[in-house]
Formats: sequence, C-alpha cells, structure tokens
Amino acid sequence: MSQKGGKSWPYQEARKILSELEARKETSGTVLFQTGFGPSGLPHIGTFAEVARTSFVRHAFGILSGLPSRIIAFSDDMDGLRKVPLNMPNRQELASHLGKPLSKIPDPFRQAESYSGFMNDKLREFLDRFGFEYEFRSSAKQYSSGAFDEGLMGVLQNYDAIRNLVRPTLRQEKREHWSPFLPLCSQCGRYTTRVVASHPERDSISYICDQGFGQLPASPKTAGVATEVATSAADGASSSVESAPSAAAKARSKQLVEGCGHEEETLVTGGRVKVGWKVDWALRWYTFGIHYEMYGKDLIESARLSGRITRILGRRPPVGFFYEMFLNEKGEKISKSVGKGLTVDTWLDYAPLESLTHYLFLNPRKARRLHYDVIPKETDAYLKDLRGWPKLDEARQLDNAIRFVHRTTVPEPWGGSITFSLVQNLVAAISSDDEELIFNYLQRYEEKVAENPEPVRNLIRGALAYYRDHLARLRKKRLPTREELPAFEHFAASLESTEDFSPEALQSLAFDTTRALGLDQRSFFTSCYEVLLGFQRGPRLGTFVALIGPRKIAARLREAVQKAGEA
Repeated sequence: MSQKGGKSWPYQEARKILSELEARKETSGTVLFQTGFGPSGLPHIGTFAEVARTSFVRHAFGILSGLPSRIIAFSDDMDGLRKVPLNMPNRQELASHLGKPLSKIPDPFRQAESYSGFMNDKLREFLDRFGFEYEFRSSAKQYSSGAFDEGLMGVLQNYDAIRNLVRPTLRQEKREHWSPFLPLCSQCGRYTTRVVASHPERDSISYICDQGFGQLPASPKTAGVATEVATSAADGASSSVESAPSAAAKARSKQLVEGCGHEEETLVTGGRVKVGWKVDWALRWYTFGIHYEMYGKDLIESARLSGRITRILGRRPPVGFFYEMFLNEKGEKISKSVGKGLTVDTWLDYAPLESLTHYLFLNPRKARRLHYDVIPKETDAYLKDLRGWPKLDEARQLDNAIRFVHRTTVPEPWGGSITFSLVQNLVAAISSDDEELIFNYLQRYEEKVAENPEPVRNLIRGALAYYRDHLARLRKKRLPTREELPAFEHFAASLESTEDFSPEALQSLAFDTTRALGLDQRSFFTSCYEVLLGFQRGPRLGTFVALIGPRKIAARLREAVQKAGEA
C-alpha cells in the first residue's frame, strides 16, 4: 500500500486508517466508513457536512491505498420519539406515539409506511441529489433481521463489565439503575421500561414497564400520557434494579409518557430490545467492523467510551475524528433544536453546491461560522481555486480543495475574473434586477463570459437573490462630506481624461488621487464605496470602475458632488 499523497487533513486521516489496517492485519478487503443520521428530523447541513467530509477522507484513502471502500449511512430509526418536533404536521397525533420507535410511528406526512420511513426516504433523496456514494442501513432492519444478535449477546455476556464502565460517566441519579439494554415493551410498544435482571444463560433479560419517557407538547389530549410539557428523558432512563420509585408517579411529576406496568422476560435478540446510546456506537462498530467514523466535538467522551466497549466485546474500535461545531452569526454554537441557520437548500439559492463543499474542506478542527454572510466570500474562494487549478503542479493539486470537491473530473474554469462579490456590487451599482442587463455588463467587461455563459448566469441569479434577501435593506448611500469634495472632483477628472480602461490603470488613478491630496487611502476607498454603492466595502475599486465604465463612474461622482454642494 502506498504511503504517498498529500499533506492536507484527509490524507492525514487516511494514513491513520492504513495504520489501523496494519494493526488489525487487514491488508485486503473492503474498508468501511460510517456516518450516522437521527431520523427524528429532516437531514440538514450538518448531515451534508459529515457525509462530505467522510467522503474527502475516503477519496484520500483511495489515492493512498488503492483498496476498495464503502460509506455506510446508518439511520438510528429504532430510537424512541422523545418529543414532537415543532415543524411536524399532526402534532397531537404524534404525541400519542411518544416513547415508541420511530420505525413504528405513522408518518405524519402520510407519504411513507412510518415516521422514520419518511425521514429515511428524505435522507436518501438528499444524499442522491448531491451525488454521494453510500450504502444505506436501517437500525430497525438490523435489529429485526438478527444482524445485531451476536453483538447483543456479547453485551449480555459482558453485562456487568459494561455497566461498571458506563455508570461512573452518568449523573448520580442515573447510576444505580442504568442498563445497557432498553427493552421495547411488548404490551404498549414503548421504551418506558427498566431492566430488573439479566439472564445471560438464557440470552434474555427481565423488565418492568414503569418508567417515564419523552417530552410532551403543551396540553396534549391523548390517552396514556401526562398532560404538561416535560424535560426529555435519555435512553439511560432504563434500570436494572427492582426497587425503583413508582414510575407512574415519577412520570406524572415529571410530566412524561407513563409506562403501562407490564412485566416480562424477553430475549435480547430479534429486535425486542435496543441498546442505549452509550452502547449503540460500539454495537455497530463491532457488528459491521467499521474502520472510520467522524463525530462532533460534543461526542468525544461518548466515542472513547464506545471504543472501550468495543474492546470489551472483543474487537478494535475504528479510527475516530472529531470536528468542531458550526457557529451562528454571533459566534455561538448552532442549536439543532431551535432549527435556525443555513440549510443546504438556502445555500443553493445563492451559490453553487461546489462552493459549500469547498468551504467544508477547510480544517474541520476549527470552529467556523455558518451564516449567510459567509456565502459571497466562500463562493469567491471556490472560484479562485477553480481558476488556479490548471496552473498547479501534480503535488500541489493533491492537496487543493478542488481535488476533493470534484474528485474525478475538474471542470474547465469559467467566467474569467468574474466573482460573486463583483456581480453583487454590480447589482447594487446599477440598481437593477434585470439578469440580461447584468450579463451584458459582465460580457463587455470579460470576454470569457461568452465561452461558458450558463455558470455565469447562475452566479447572477444567486447574487440577485442574495442582494434582495440580505443586502438591500442594509444599503445606505450617502453624499460626500464637504471635506471629501476635492478628492471626488480630482478622481472624477482623472477618470474623464484617461484612455487606459484596464482595472490596474484605474486602480492607480485612485491611488494618485490620495497621494496628490495627501489622503488616507483606506478612508478614501471607503468613501467611494459608501457614495457609489451604499456599503462600506466593495470589490477592488479599479475592477469595479472598469466594470461600470470610468466615464459613468465619473458622471456619478460629479452628480454626488453637485448634490452635496446644493445640500
């Protein structure tokens, strides 16, 4: 296996996988990457990011090793519904199914056989739409088919060792009654159960259905549930000791879904139980022989714990990689429960998908803002790398983001020097949403626009939408101050007399104005942007003047000077 390749983070991760294969003495066969999906809600930009980044590592691994590999997209559809998402239809009906597996709850959209069936379909549509290569696996099907049976019996045989490992990591009130198993009550179909005994000699456990589970919407009128909003219960609410408090009273006091009181001994195989989330990763890693998995920084300790459980079961855990979380416009962690922030679809309203993928290639160990205002910059960063790609030698191409964004076929650079920011400021300058007018301006400015017009037109449509949705309300054009009038008159006169319309020459005229009048360069450029565009920043001034035309800019400056003098 080759150790050659790039130095960027995907290659570093790929080399770790190669080392793990050597430790496992697995020098042939298919290497398995895994990413997880929680089908209580629709796939989101975090889902896209995890699959994209995993795909980056897989691509680097293929370059280094030449070995076959697959990505498993695993859906946790055996999880119980803990609360009704705010954006779901038929919320009161869903409330009556709290505590049941997502795969056993009717689809509120009436389009699939179950709640998770709808979400799983959307996940596959989502991944297919963006061209990801993956193998879908459903938790419910893995449990019911017996795929997990060997691992489940391994958990049962190592019951005490796993309990002793996990319990110190729990809150004090959870420690005494915690069990790695969460049985599904055969009477009410909910995870409102606690384990009271384990029987490894019979491959079974005993449970009582007397626990609280879930978080109800305000005042649901459903039978068998409490009637006020509650705090969410975790998988770890199950218990392994007889002497627990009255669960029905506990559910009422905490306003949770109540257990039905059923008692039973049940096999741990065949989908009758699931493991709690602190054991779930280990079960999958053990069963599938996963070699690599990513996870958020908030799950570092869970990953370590799952790795230790995997070793207890007799196998090596995969190579893991934690990534930092996305931040909102205030620099705060984005909350999935609140549901605000960018989605993949909203990014695509403004910019090509490749610009988002390019953004995700940046070091995942650094927390990054994921908000609307990153789109122009990141789109231009993608376009810059795309245009620079043909000039790179093979060694530098290995580490360039374009290698991972496009993987097999890198498209020809398009649009010459046209950027998102340039189009955006052109929209502001001419105060028009006429796509054809903007395209004509760009075509006069840059001949290469005509060679491949459709990507440029898409960029125009995105910039128009971005300006309309996010910039128009922020625009505040002003007149020059009395102190600025001489500079504007000087610059206008220079633009009127010049015969060199190149961006470089026009940029030099702006610098000549600041030197002639002894002005601060930054302040002068900011004044030009505020007067001409209504923003404090803009594209390179010489480029902008060349795009609009030096005579037209001179006329606008003269007009602004005249109005300021009359004010």
